[in-house]
Amino acid sequence: MRRIKRILFLLFSGFFILIIALFLCRRAIFRWVIGKLAHRAGIEVQFSNIKGNIFTNLTVSDLRVSFPNGLLFTAQLLSARYPPSLLWRKEKEIYLLSLEEPGLFFPPSKGTPPEITSPQISRSRVFPFSLKIHKTLIQKGTLFPFFRLGFFDFAGEVIFDSGRLVIRQGKLTTRQGEVNFYLDYDLQWQKGEFAVASLSFLINEELKNWAGKGYLTGKGTFSLRERELLGIPKINGVLTISFESLRFKEYTFGPCSLALSFQERALSYRAKILSSRFGAIRSEGSLFSDTTYNLYFSFLDFDLGNFGVPGQKLSLELAIRGKGRREVGFATSGQIADLNGKSFQVAGRIENPLERGKKIIIKEGKIGGGEGNIFFTGEIGKREIALSLRAENFQLPKGIRMKGFLKEFSTKIDGSVIMKGNFDSLALKGSVWLTSFSGVGLKVNSCSLAFDLSHLQKLAGVGRAKGKGISWGKIAFDSLSFFWREKEMNLSLFKEKGIALLANLILERFSPPNFSLLVNKFFLRFGADSIFNLRDFLIDRMGDSLFLRGLEFNLAGGKLKGDLGFPRGKNPFGRLLITDLPINKLIKDDEVRGTIQGALTLDTVLTLSLTAEEFVFPKEKIDIKEFKSEIEWHGAIFYPGKPSELVIEELSFTRQGKRSCLSGYLTFSDGKIENWDISATLNNPGPWVFFFLRKTLSLEEGEVSGKVHLQGNNRQPIFTGRVRVNKGKLFLPALGVTINDFAAELSLSQNEIILLEGRGMVDKGEVRGNGFLALKDLTKIDTLHYEVELDAVPISFQPGVFGIFAGKVLIDWTPSLPLYLSGHLLVNEGLINVPFGRKVSRGTGGEVDFDFKIEGSRGIWFRNQNADLELGIDLRAKKEKKEMILTGEFVTKRGQLYYLDRTLQIKEGRIIFDNISEIDPKLSFRAELETKPIKVGDNPSQRFQIIFLLEGTLSQPEFKLLSEPPLLSENDIITYLTLNVSPADLKSISEREFFYSVLSERILSYFERSAAKKIRTYLSLDYLSFDQGLPERGAKITVGKYLARNFYLTYSALIGEKERDEYKAEYYLTQKHLISAEKTGDGKYIVKYQFRVRY
Repeated sequence: MRRIKRILFLLFSGFFILIIALFLCRRAIFRWVIGKLAHRAGIEVQFSNIKGNIFTNLTVSDLRVSFPNGLLFTAQLLSARYPPSLLWRKEKEIYLLSLEEPGLFFPPSKGTPPEITSPQISRSRVFPFSLKIHKTLIQKGTLFPFFRLGFFDFAGEVIFDSGRLVIRQGKLTTRQGEVNFYLDYDLQWQKGEFAVASLSFLINEELKNWAGKGYLTGKGTFSLRERELLGIPKINGVLTISFESLRFKEYTFGPCSLALSFQERALSYRAKILSSRFGAIRSEGSLFSDTTYNLYFSFLDFDLGNFGVPGQKLSLELAIRGKGRREVGFATSGQIADLNGKSFQVAGRIENPLERGKKIIIKEGKIGGGEGNIFFTGEIGKREIALSLRAENFQLPKGIRMKGFLKEFSTKIDGSVIMKGNFDSLALKGSVWLTSFSGVGLKVNSCSLAFDLSHLQKLAGVGRAKGKGISWGKIAFDSLSFFWREKEMNLSLFKEKGIALLANLILERFSPPNFSLLVNKFFLRFGADSIFNLRDFLIDRMGDSLFLRGLEFNLAGGKLKGDLGFPRGKNPFGRLLITDLPINKLIKDDEVRGTIQGALTLDTVLTLSLTAEEFVFPKEKIDIKEFKSEIEWHGAIFYPGKPSELVIEELSFTRQGKRSCLSGYLTFSDGKIENWDISATLNNPGPWVFFFLRKTLSLEEGEVSGKVHLQGNNRQPIFTGRVRVNKGKLFLPALGVTINDFAAELSLSQNEIILLEGRGMVDKGEVRGNGFLALKDLTKIDTLHYEVELDAVPISFQPGVFGIFAGKVLIDWTPSLPLYLSGHLLVNEGLINVPFGRKVSRGTGGEVDFDFKIEGSRGIWFRNQNADLELGIDLRAKKEKKEMILTGEFVTKRGQLYYLDRTLQIKEGRIIFDNISEIDPKLSFRAELETKPIKVGDNPSQRFQIIFLLEGTLSQPEFKLLSEPPLLSENDIITYLTLNVSPADLKSISEREFFYSVLSERILSYFERSAAKKIRTYLSLDYLSFDQGLPERGAKITVGKYLARNFYLTYSALIGEKERDEYKAEYYLTQKHLISAEKTGDGKYIVKYQFRVRY
């Protein structure tokens, strides 16, 4: 037992001593082991120091591993932590592997390297172990020269098992950003060939310029028997790369895929990229080991906006063939969507495509298809260009846009251009004709350009442009002429009548984009006025700013003087002085009087100070003795998308010795008024302040006073205040009525202007009214409603129709409907002077609808050459959507009809409107005339009652003549009315007796009809009639007069028989109730009560 213990002690001591010896000699042992392994692998390993123990951890400094093919691996520090079983177990495991500043350097390929004959290659398998590294850390790693990303860091789990390499949770960090990835790579090495059994690679990039999530999969073999690692291996396999989405800088791509096929010494590929911005891009091709290649590209809906031509879509096919690096041939064809089907083809070659001195040689280029073509040939180098272009009837359609030049233009082009030189000093020579040019509001019917520039960038050379039919917006010219020689330029624009422009310029400095132009002559004529410079001024472009220096102009007789600057993206600055600027010249109205003095200052704040005296606008009824304004505009004045504020420090005007003023501010956003707060004191500024009411109520004259405060915004204005109008003259267009001595009080509340009370006079009648209007967008009427009361107001609807009315009228209006009038009108007096046989014009009516109930029991006179009638009216007039309907009637009260110079007394009559749309009513009149005793046939002489019937319509009246008793024919009646005798009596009288009879009858008829009308008008009678009477009865005079509104008196007298006078008095209790009293010619007295029932 003691012996056994001694043996165990010796063994344990020996093992302990061995461990100590190994630990003490670990560096030498590690160097020996590394040397043996390196020798077997054919590599060279060097390091400066080693720390740790070889059983659980190890740290190597300044590691350097050299491979026979020139590949070099270095590391500043290599550290590993592992279990002791790593030394003897087949399954290797490392807890932590850390590399600081590792570097992998690939040598350049020169000549044909020797074949690799290491004995390990002949083994059927060279990966007899597995290795798992739980965590790998690389700091400041370098791959040179292939990946010039600077230093990179790596962290992840690495597993290597019998040729299969797996990296989980891989994280690669570079100066460009961070890459997270997963790798599963099964690599076998059998009989001198690597066999890629499977490859799976998932990447998720978030770099500065790139971002995306992609996959890489594939399988295949590649051989290193004939070439070393950096040569061209013999490869067979398929590799697929795909990205769900990919971002490069500001560009985003949709699904992207790339398929690579390796077959011996040939590589084929197929790629597809989708993008909303770049369209669909497809490519395929082949590369061969003898350096020949065939490539094909297809672009569908490629957006040229990325290259300064916004809104244009390109479809392109490109084929490239070549061998080596010396020369590449290409042929391309395509189509731009907005060129109306025009296509282009370009064929040529590229010399030295990979060298700095590469050159593109275009053998044949063509843009065309359809109407016209452009042909071009030449060479384009890195710094030089030589191109020849020829256009033949080439039409550029509307819609072509170029960034920074013309936003949109179209034209037809003919001519030729030659470009030569380098890009810093390009020479340009040619002649071009443009037809039907249109772009950015500019239109030119035709224009010719001829130029010979030895240095385009300096505009050195000569040129001329001539054009016809030039217009820019509303400005139009008949012709254009522009000429330049070296630095001198002349511009002329003419129009036979109206505007013309002349300018002489000298180019003092030109260094694109900067330039300086001296303008020694500038003349612009517009109509009868003009603006021209009083001295030379400068136009300077410096960087992004444009300056106008030394401005002094005569504008329409006034003077402008100052300097202006226009920096890009900032407010203009400068100051303009305004002196004696006539207002009438500015607005082209000779009736306007007044001149403007002031100053315009531009800076961070725009300040406008203006004064004017004797400021008169006759058409607008503005007459101001003195006008002053102090306005400041803060913020981005000339940039509508940015907010700004207009501050009215003072805006005042003096009229008839009284001063009105206004102050406040307005804020703007997106070029529109956002909010406002304005206070105004009105002290007889004039009636023009109600300009927005002119379509419904027009204040022609009057004194306006009050205070108004406006707040809110354009969508919801808020008014407060009160305004009074005195001594006004108000015109109501809808009624055609002018109201004098108009006085009113207005209250302003929210968005409403309320007429509390208004009254005025129309002749002797009175008008009273109230109502309101609601505003929208400050000066636009949204709703209007007024109630107007009329009391004995004269209204003439059209020539020949006149009345004096009482009643109530409602006036309503909204923007979507015509003006609407309604109400109940009573006719106190009226006159209709319309001849028979003609329609009464209904008038245009304008945009006015109405619905009126019109009544009047008397006092309405219908007078023309054939009638003197007093009427009563009961009528409804309605108009909607340009369709008018008239319903009701006129009924005669008394009167006479004239026919063949005879006066017939009206017995009954009606003018009937039976739902008609035209003022062409039906007529129904009956008038009578008693004859003297006349003889008819063999009958004895007797009296007849001639009956005259008027029927038909106003435009087509029909006349009938009857007698009672019915013994007279129509011919007998006409003979009697014409000659005052019957045909039977005519046979029994002598010619002398007949002559005197007819002459006396005609003289008396004229007196009855014509003289009576004049005497009636002179004596202000409503009715006057002379009746020559019959032989047994004397002549008769009848007069009638309204002594009061409801009282009418009639008096009739037989000349020479006083006792037979007749009287009749009529008193109207209401429109339907009448009391009358009369004394007849035979001395009787009659009292009547009458009433009218309508059913």
